[in-house]
Amino acid sequence: FTYTEPAKAPAPTLTSVSPSKALTTGGDLISVTGSNFVNGAKIYLNDTLLSASFVSNTTLRFRTPAWNLAEIVDVKVVNPDGGEAILVDGFTFEKPVINPPKITSVDPNTSLLTGGTLVYINGSDYKAGVKLYLNSTEVPVSLLS
Repeated sequence: FTYTEPAKAPAPTLTSVSPSKALTTGGDLISVTGSNFVNGAKIYLNDTLLSASFVSNTTLRFRTPAWNLAEIVDVKVVNPDGGEAILVDGFTFEKPVINPPKITSVDPNTSLLTGGTLVYINGSDYKAGVKLYLNSTEVPVSLLS
């Protein structure tokens, strides 16, 4: 009796990641293209294992996780049989651009020293949790829109 080991499946290859960059906040849907992907293949960004969706033997998808740093990372696909492919520097995480708040008008722009005057501060790029200071004193605010 002679045992012949079955032929090993071809290792996966990686050709592209699209889009190739996303924000560190996570949640973007990314497609990985290549060949010889097998259902159950795993995707890693650097050493972080992600939840991957098998689409076909040439396409896998994943959602980006929240990432701590803006950096370029390697993309690795590992088939269940251990065959793997790495796309060095294949994906980029970028920090989101945060626009500072802009004040366009203050109404009224004067008040009595005793306080109690309702003041509207109009502008743009205000976010939930915005804080308002008059000199070094924080004053309560309500964000209207």
